[in-house]
Amino acid sequence: MGESERRNILGKEDGFNTRVNLFIIRHMYYHMKKAEQFMVEGEGKRKKSVDLKTYISISAHRFTRMYKGENFELTADESKTIANCFNISADYFKKEGELIPVYGITRDDWKCYFYTHYGEDVSVWLVNTPSQKEEGEKKVADCLKKIINKKYIISHYDMDAPLYRIYYFFENGIAYKGTDILNKLLEDLKLLKISNWKEFADDPEMLKEYLYLLEKHCKYLKSYLECRELEQTN
Repeated sequence: MGESERRNILGKEDGFNTRVNLFIIRHMYYHMKKAEQFMVEGEGKRKKSVDLKTYISISAHRFTRMYKGENFELTADESKTIANCFNISADYFKKEGELIPVYGITRDDWKCYFYTHYGEDVSVWLVNTPSQKEEGEKKVADCLKKIINKKYIISHYDMDAPLYRIYYFFENGIAYKGTDILNKLLEDLKLLKISNWKEFADDPEMLKEYLYLLEKHCKYLKSYLECRELEQTN
């Protein structure tokens, strides 16, 4: 058994997906609106983010080395710790692991992005023209702006999607669990006012989507309660 296998060293290719997944997590953490527990006093009145290393044990220097395509080590315990934070599979942080799905973005697009921003070699697949690299980089850059937006996440990803759960953890400070989201929904509904709906006055399509989802879940809940009552009477 080689040294890299004993120490779980991830290389340019077998560690690329993990590299992307960690990049997604770091990007969302430092760019989205987070729970207060992730913030500390900064200069003046402005708050700043707590170092992400506090939660996933990877320093900024280590991130930079990963992004440049250098070999890096990620132990089984580290993979498990990161996965448990978000209640997602540890396979996203293993050698030759899965790539966190991001709508409209391919593995090749990510390679173009890393090549453009960090100089990582993309010769392992054919890129014949500069325009191909530019197109892939732009697709990723545009998507990175979208995935830090709550409305975009809840309308494009279901609750089992890793991206949804990463957003959920940073927004709420706890890992996603089915019962947690129902409890939070109840608290949010108690606070909801008519004025909140008026914020979407210029976006009737979004209002229709909310109405559709609320009506659908009302039907689910009524059906469940009716079935439960029938079971209890028999």
